Amino acid sequence: RVVSKLLSPAAQPPMLSSYEAGDVDHVVLNNQAEIKRVKTDPVLRHQLDTYVEFGTTYLMMDTFNPPFNDPRVRQAFSHAIDKEALINSALREIAAPAASMMPQGFPAADPEGLASIQRYDPVLARQRLAEAGYPNGIGFPSVDIWLRQETAVNRAGAEAVQAMLKQNLNIDVGVRNVERKVFAEALPTREL
Repeated sequence: RVVSKLLSPAAQPPMLSSYEAGDVDHVVLNNQAEIKRVKTDPVLRHQLDTYVEFGTTYLMMDTFNPPFNDPRVRQAFSHAIDKEALINSALREIAAPAASMMPQGFPAADPEGLASIQRYDPVLARQRLAEAGYPNGIGFPSVDIWLRQETAVNRAGAEAVQAMLKQNLNIDVGVRNVERKVFAEALPTREL
């Protein structure tokens, strides 16, 4: 028989502590500090099983309204984000770079074929933004990255993207945590 216990990452006891105490036989770790600790523990490191989850995190943009209705703005954002640096810093140990919605290993995924379209190229990013009428970010409207479920990982990833957009495009982007219900209600009305 299998007994499943639902543990909240925000509530005590932490999932890894429950595993170490023998209260549960399996936990999913998405905390970089815990993963690092397990990898350096002489006993636990042999119990760690890592895999790439079939999921992709992405920036969703309102393509019906300015500024994101201009494909050059979307291209600028795409080329301004260094996915490798993002994975090696803010998302270390818990993510892999993606060039498409379907992750590597998923049937019909084509990450290699789409990689050049999504490549990190800050010079091209600035060029596309200037072509769209926002040279050096001048005149770009205020926008926020909405997090529909803030976790330390989501916040760190969003803040890393925020820093890259500032550095590469001179655009100030905010980061806001939004309750799931508010996010879901705003989505169809495009009030994000």
